[in-house]
Amino acid sequence: MRRRLVAAAFAGVLAAGVAACGNGNGNGDEGAPDQAAGDNTAEVCMQAEAVQIQHLQQLDQDLAALEQQDMPEEELEQAAVEANQQALLGWSDGVAEQAEQAEDPQLSEALNDLSDGLADVVPQLTVESLRTGELPGVEEVAERNQTVFEICEPEMPEQPGAPGGQDGP
Repeated sequence: MRRRLVAAAFAGVLAAGVAACGNGNGNGDEGAPDQAAGDNTAEVCMQAEAVQIQHLQQLDQDLAALEQQDMPEEELEQAAVEANQQALLGWSDGVAEQAEQAEDPQLSEALNDLSDGLADVVPQLTVESLRTGELPGVEEVAERNQTVFEICEPEMPEQPGAPGGQDGP
């Protein structure tokens, strides 16, 4: 049960985090919107992606540490919920900070929507939702994340050799 809960918790958050921003499609100009001089879209997108990675990696470490602790199952489950909540709140706050930095109003709005969606999921995370893998709000977060991805993807530099044989996470 311990291993299953920890894996389910992390998988649920990963499902919500399909990628805050992606990486380029090879040549960097396919479908790229016209950018005003000084637009910081690429920088904001890279920072938003870094925030996501940071919080998912921290969650992975926290859940792995929980798994090693000798505690009753109920305490482990509650601690897994709290670790997920903390990761999502941190991710939400980091995305909101990037929304404030964004010069592109469309990107700023998309990042704020994603931040709000992540924050909305937090109170809905329960032991039962982690047990079942039915995490309320995950689909909405994925949709909001996709919007951010669509704005960011043309702006991101290509990263060859990324996992899965794709150009991004």
